[in-house]
Amino acid sequence: MLSRGYRIGWRKVVVSRGKLRFSSTKQITGSGSSSGDSGSNNGSNDSGNGNFGNDDHQDDSYMKRRLQQLAEDATPIRDDPSIGIPQDALPYNQIITKEPNVFKNNNNDTEKSLMESDPNLQKIISNLEQASFDQKYQREIGVSKIKSYVNKHSRDLALHQPWSGKESQQDSTLRMLIDKHKPLSITKKNGDSLITPKLPNRERINHAREKSLDYLLSKHEIKEKTPKAQDDKWREQYKERLLGPEMFIPTSFSNTVNAYKAVADQRIDEAKRRGDFENLPNRGKPFKKDSHSSSAYIDRTEYHLNNILKRQDIVPPWIEKQSSVEVVIRNFRDSLDKDWLKRGINLICEKYPNKSLQDQSKIIEQFAIAESQDNGAKLRDKHWEDQQLSYLNLKIQSLNDTIRGYNLQAPLASQKMYLTVERELKNMYKRINRPEVLNDALKNHVIGDKDNHELQKKKSQQSKLSQNKYLAYNELPQQPTQGLGSLFLNIFKKSNSERNY
Repeated sequence: MLSRGYRIGWRKVVVSRGKLRFSSTKQITGSGSSSGDSGSNNGSNDSGNGNFGNDDHQDDSYMKRRLQQLAEDATPIRDDPSIGIPQDALPYNQIITKEPNVFKNNNNDTEKSLMESDPNLQKIISNLEQASFDQKYQREIGVSKIKSYVNKHSRDLALHQPWSGKESQQDSTLRMLIDKHKPLSITKKNGDSLITPKLPNRERINHAREKSLDYLLSKHEIKEKTPKAQDDKWREQYKERLLGPEMFIPTSFSNTVNAYKAVADQRIDEAKRRGDFENLPNRGKPFKKDSHSSSAYIDRTEYHLNNILKRQDIVPPWIEKQSSVEVVIRNFRDSLDKDWLKRGINLICEKYPNKSLQDQSKIIEQFAIAESQDNGAKLRDKHWEDQQLSYLNLKIQSLNDTIRGYNLQAPLASQKMYLTVERELKNMYKRINRPEVLNDALKNHVIGDKDNHELQKKKSQQSKLSQNKYLAYNELPQQPTQGLGSLFLNIFKKSNSERNY
């Protein structure tokens, strides 16, 4: 009967007739032999070691050894070439005997473990460890990634516990307080500003000093006496010199308010004397209440000012600028359309001079179809475009400057795009190169030339008749003229003759 041997570290397991035997011979390799040979070898090994006696008495844990044998059969051996890549097989001794690094080469160097030799496996294991760490400390990692510029509300939301579906007592109390007391639309920012605010002109004038005067005063100060700066009369003169006539005008808040009230009362009295309050349109009618005027989220001053502008039909500056920009762009496009319409009609007449009006209309329709479908020969004049290019560049640059000034005033939703020469020419061709536009222009061109020719003939005939009917200016009869000296001489002669008479 055949027997089978398995190498386990420094031992060898021999299976013979369904039983296990262990051999401690170091040079034994797994091989198959006859039952007689295996029996003799086993006998010698048993007698040499002295570890095994009778099989019937020593193999009490036969089932355990049998299971161990099945595990050995199922586990691939590292040195077995039929299992594939050696790195894919675990070392035999690490699974059975738990003794790492028992395989040694001829140089007695310790082999690396599977994890150290395979970089892909190391990468996978490191990723698994990182993923488990991220999952375990997910909340802490999220908190550490919060930016420093995040506001307090967002930070509290990130650090707060997730909502469980029930409203807590603190949240309900806060909600009721917010519903009762609406927040103001404008809140004062707390905290000291890094930039020093600019002082009003009144305070700047009060704190102003001339270096030259300070220098002169420093020379004449007397330590024993009080300085001139503390003298009341001198301070008044100094203040008058610095502030001028403005020092006599009251600058306090109460005086300013009283001045405004006086002006308002004066105008109201003048309106009463004129009778402006007698025929008011809303007199005796209930005052119209506006729901937005009492809202805490709208600035009342700004709201009332906007209503005043609306009632007075006053528009913001950017709307006025918008109308002027649209007019300038419209005029530019109209002039460009007229120039190309004239050139297009002349171009058709130059290319097809012998064609009739109907044939020229058909040619125009072909050009219009090619323009709409963007395919085929189109009505173009490269020479005309080159002539107009310099003018178009300057004109569009000027229009873009106007649009830029408008965009600086207008809100983002109402801003306009800048113009380009290519886009304007393309849109102009689409507007003009249509059959109805070109046909009407062609008819007016042809009929207009005939009418002009007839008018010129009539004018020439009328001019000839007028020459025959009326005399020229050089043929008109004129009285004889005399010089200024002779005129005075005749006057004196007449006066002398009258005296003698």
